[in-house]
Amino acid sequence: MRMLPVLVVSVVLLSACGAGDDLSDRQARSVAGALGSHLEPDAMGYARAAMAAQPGLAVLEATDLKASGPTDPRAHLVIRLQYATYENDSFYRSHPTWHPVCYGFDLNRFGTLNGPEVVDCPATAPIKPPPVPSTNIPAGDADALRSVLAALPPSPADAQVQAALAAGLPAPPVDPVTKLAGVAPRVLSTVHGPDIAVAIRGGDYYAGYQCVLGLRQGGKVLVWQPSHAELRPGELACEPDEALARDGVTPPH
Repeated sequence: MRMLPVLVVSVVLLSACGAGDDLSDRQARSVAGALGSHLEPDAMGYARAAMAAQPGLAVLEATDLKASGPTDPRAHLVIRLQYATYENDSFYRSHPTWHPVCYGFDLNRFGTLNGPEVVDCPATAPIKPPPVPSTNIPAGDADALRSVLAALPPSPADAQVQAALAAGLPAPPVDPVTKLAGVAPRVLSTVHGPDIAVAIRGGDYYAGYQCVLGLRQGGKVLVWQPSHAELRPGELACEPDEALARDGVTPPH
């Protein structure tokens, strides 16, 4: 029994150094792995992704680095997590005491570098990355495109198609949290006699592209969304010619 106070003091002294524990180490590796699995445009993008990956996490540093090559570090992050030590006040009860611990690591285009490793926590307030507008295709675009294609005259001019699309497709909504209006998706069309093809592309390179393709051919209207796998780099580019060819109508197996 006389050893218990010594052990408790040792644990408290260790926690004061911000050394973390197995759980915080795993959480830091999990966050770093999640960030390293996809690209973000800048350090603030990685900060947003880190906060989304681990509830309760704080980002204390998010610094853009000058990278001359794809393997060079392009961003440096310091994240703060919490870990607990426990002290028994009776045989049955133990109360946690929470302590901050910080981890630093770099990121390049392919993953995580130089960490995560425990670092001294900076004496700075947590970073609040500014919101960014959504680039997603507005809900209802597919149904609206179907209606626009069905209402066009038999052999419209390109300008008629573009005007009908501008008037008939829904505008990007305003995000109720950020109060920012979304970015309008790219809308391209082509006319080959009576055939009309349309491609609507949203999203971005970092989060992934979205695509709605539409075709009116032989008087029949077809609207579809290629799968995420078909929109990877090197696959479909979400172009009107792909709609004419009916690419992506049937998901790959």
